[in-house]
Amino acid sequence: RPRCFEDVLPEVSEKRVIDLREEFQEYAKFFDSLKDTVQRSPVDEETLLGALRRCDFQNPMEEIINLINIGVLRRYQRKLSDPIRYHFPDIYLRGLGLQRSGMR
Repeated sequence: RPRCFEDVLPEVSEKRVIDLREEFQEYAKFFDSLKDTVQRSPVDEETLLGALRRCDFQNPMEEIINLINIGVLRRYQRKLSDPIRYHFPDIYLRGLGLQRSGMR
C-alpha cells in the first residue's frame, strides 16, 4: 500500500466516523461500543449480532443489512462452507477503534 495513504488513513478514518455518527445518529451507540465488543475485523456473525443486541436494536439482522447498505459493513465469506463474517472497510477501522485480524 502506498506510504502516503497509510500516513493519512488514521486522520481520514476519524473524520469519516465523525461524519457517520452525525449522519446516522441511530448507530452512534453501536459505533462507540465496537472497540469494546467487536475489536477486530472481520467479525463473526454471532459476535456482531450480540453487539447490536447490546445496543438495544430489536432486529439485529435487519441492522446488519442497513449497515451493509450504508457501506459500513461488507459480508465476508471465502467459500460457501466457511461461516459468514463481516468486514469493516479500512476507511472506518481506526475511527471505530478496530483492528484488522492478523495486524498489530
